[in-house]
Amino acid sequence: LTILSRCQQIPFRALAPAHIQAILLQQGVDQSTAELAATLAEGRLDTWMQADISQGLARRQNAYALLQERGHTTHMPLFLLARQWAGSREQCEEILHWLSLFCRDLVMLKVASTTPLYNHDLQAELTHLASSVALAPLLDLFAALAQLQHYLTMNVNPQLTFEQLVIQLQ
Repeated sequence: LTILSRCQQIPFRALAPAHIQAILLQQGVDQSTAELAATLAEGRLDTWMQADISQGLARRQNAYALLQERGHTTHMPLFLLARQWAGSREQCEEILHWLSLFCRDLVMLKVASTTPLYNHDLQAELTHLASSVALAPLLDLFAALAQLQHYLTMNVNPQLTFEQLVIQLQ
């Protein structure tokens, strides 16, 4: 039992991308991967330590592939994918987070194309994808992703969450 009245919160600022990049380089991460991971880290080093970089980038790529496939496949392969990706709550949360960031970038490309993208390394691909998607469905998807993230905080089964996502993507 923690007595909150006796605890003191100490806020820490987010680390600068240059600082995260320097730490990753010291750990032996190659220059281009360290630069990309540092910009994607959102000021948090904990999820981008050397052992987690390849896994984090793979989940990011999975989320992007899922977004690219939106409306182009039958339900069956996506439901199988949902089962595979819903292996753990953390994995599910991370893929939903990446999907939200990609969705944010696509919306920004539609309404304010000069705004810097979070996924700046994929700007050409995202620009092409944004040109093929209307704004209203992107906003609906963004709202659905936020709702699914909320469901996970309420202990909804990750596989059910991803199956709902698959339905939203079709």
